[in-house]
Amino acid sequence: MDDRERSILRRSRSLFIRDLVDVVTVCDRLYQREVLSEGMKNEILSETTRENQIRTLMDIIPKRGQKAYGAFYDVLEETYQYNLASILYPGGRPNTTPYPPKAAVEPRQYVGLPKTPLHNWLTGAKREPMESIGEFQAHRKPVESLDDDLVVPNWPSEQNHAQSMDFQIRLSQRPQGDSKEDELAVYRMKEATRGRLVIINNFLFGDEVDKERMARSQQDATSLDVLFKQLHFQTKQHSNLTLKNLSSVLEGERTRDHASLECFVMVIMSRGDGERLYGVDGYKIDIDTIISMFDSEHCSYLRGKPKVFIFQTCSDAPKTGTAEFQKKSKTPTSSSSLTLEDSGDLRADMFVVKATKDVEVSYNGVFGSRFIQSLVYLLRNLVCEEDFEEIVKKINHLNVVSEPEIVEYTSSFTKKLFFNP
Repeated sequence: MDDRERSILRRSRSLFIRDLVDVVTVCDRLYQREVLSEGMKNEILSETTRENQIRTLMDIIPKRGQKAYGAFYDVLEETYQYNLASILYPGGRPNTTPYPPKAAVEPRQYVGLPKTPLHNWLTGAKREPMESIGEFQAHRKPVESLDDDLVVPNWPSEQNHAQSMDFQIRLSQRPQGDSKEDELAVYRMKEATRGRLVIINNFLFGDEVDKERMARSQQDATSLDVLFKQLHFQTKQHSNLTLKNLSSVLEGERTRDHASLECFVMVIMSRGDGERLYGVDGYKIDIDTIISMFDSEHCSYLRGKPKVFIFQTCSDAPKTGTAEFQKKSKTPTSSSSLTLEDSGDLRADMFVVKATKDVEVSYNGVFGSRFIQSLVYLLRNLVCEEDFEEIVKKINHLNVVSEPEIVEYTSSFTKKLFFNP
């Protein structure tokens, strides 16, 4: 590795620490290319946080010879981290031999579902102060089941597991709705950058380090990141936020200029008690409070645009022996200056989907949560064929044999949402 390449890695170090995801796969592929030794790989993955793993990786790579820089670029490309790959070679790597295309995955065929009335609680619900318990619990509904001939008893297969972080969505020649009638019935999703995905992933609580849960949630975050980048979304990940930092991230997204984007998706994976979720310091925030921050009054940039909220926050309070953490496990008074008033359309164009169980799924090792991996699996196979609500309806059915009723959702969408990759 020459001095110029070392300089690029050094100057961009903070960006890699902030944005690089799926450290396990990156290390595995660098190990396969003989850039990392087995001992180096184990040293990196023994670190307990993603940030420290990346720091150790960035310390090692500049010392690994001439081919390390190009191999690192190739691995970033393979794991769909194009923003980081472009830092290494802004115009693409010169004189590279392209990798052979991945074999197409033959998807399981699903029949269409009958149309059902949209649940309208979001547009007509009485609004309460932001620190109060929200209306979601009273209006939630389970995902509908499908016909028996669609049961998938052997999901996930070995192939599904192998592709959980390395896949390509199944494309289709289906017309994407160019007529006037389609424009009125379907949310616009045609820009080069369709939307923004924000992932908040809390897995380190107090003194407790649950390595299995950490690996599962990191796999889920990576699968979502890979999927939405292929759907032409900006993606941003945050890990292990205290309530103060979580509030800061939410406020930053609420006030962000989303005018050029057509869709907003937020995924929060943490511990919770059903109605609230935890920061890693043990303080809780109402799920309803989070939703309220992005309604049409408080987030004008997203008015009229589809807003999807995905919560993997089941009834799983942090278990820790520290007295301080137990003392903090309460709901503090909200310091937000926002107030809510009654309005019929404040929460239009929202879709909220929640896990009802925190159930892992594995195949010869950690695979992720059933909820998130089911959603990713269905989206990557059906995203060109069906709208988002119809896809969400299939999650419970996909898991009906092993874990029935793992999700519920509610929607105030006024149109259908097709991601149109």
